[in-house]
Amino acid sequence: MLKRNLISIIIPVYNASAFISNTIDNLLAQEVEKELLLVNDGSTDNSLNILNDYAQKYSCIKVLNQTNQGVSSARNHAIEVAQGEFLIFVDSDDLLEPGTLQKCLNIYHANNDIDCVVFTYKCCKPNLFVFDTKLYKKSGLYTIEQWLMPFSVLHKTSIINCIGTKLYRTSILKDKNIRFNEDISYCEDVGFTTIYLKYVRKLFYINEPLYCYMFVNPNSLMTKYMHNYPMSKKYLHMQQYNLLKEVYGENFPNHEYYRVLALDLYSCLFNEIMHVRTDKNESILRIKEIASLPYIWKSIIHAGFSKIAIILLLFKVIPHYPFLLFFNRLMFVKYSS
Repeated sequence: MLKRNLISIIIPVYNASAFISNTIDNLLAQEVEKELLLVNDGSTDNSLNILNDYAQKYSCIKVLNQTNQGVSSARNHAIEVAQGEFLIFVDSDDLLEPGTLQKCLNIYHANNDIDCVVFTYKCCKPNLFVFDTKLYKKSGLYTIEQWLMPFSVLHKTSIINCIGTKLYRTSILKDKNIRFNEDISYCEDVGFTTIYLKYVRKLFYINEPLYCYMFVNPNSLMTKYMHNYPMSKKYLHMQQYNLLKEVYGENFPNHEYYRVLALDLYSCLFNEIMHVRTDKNESILRIKEIASLPYIWKSIIHAGFSKIAIILLLFKVIPHYPFLLFFNRLMFVKYSS
């Protein structure tokens, strides 16, 4: 049986010895009744020893140990044993603003019929604020139909996608068997939140950046090529379609859905362009595969997304490796400056 007012905080840990203490200390300072479920996912550094040291000092900390199976498996492991009425996910290098959990708990107490509390996030480097995200929506109570529109804005700002910007009802996760898809490498968190929102009738939105993504390794996203990115995006699009169909039925928002598809297709191209491989034929082939997706032009027409149309047209008309290299250099300068 879930324990009333207890918040389960799930933190997957893999080779995080350099920064996990900051995260744990930050969460211990949250003045609510809580359990910290620290899942060591086969770390090869000193992470497990650090976790065990904390567990000996604080009764609210539980260490779960498993062989390296990935972040989705680690989170699913913790969901199974979570005992809190509410649940939140925090990455091993991230932080919550002081008082975040108490604020969310107060909102749940004042609104018994809500199924989720959502807030925004900010991105920071150590000792340096980078940016935050807010919506035009005011803080307050929303039906799911009200909050999901415009869907493309929620998607573009990632507020709908981020698993850490929500305090969930654990009962919904367990009763509906909502878990992370362990078969995909990217967008697994987005698929999780999308499925959860299918069971949300009302939510409370806080237009404040209470979750802090820490760029401990700011170059990681720029240097890591995502091999299964298009496949993961297809899984996400299916879940998003199911969510919108469930919520809006015959009033399905075609324009918003296809705009999201166009944005994601652009991100797939960005992934290819930023990581040009030594095998030029493989790079060109992947670009052509993305350009030939059956719904790509329909997405562009609905979205009016001229940027992606121009890029795809260039790759169809001028499929030469020098152009790909030029665009790679151009994008790298833009996003690394």
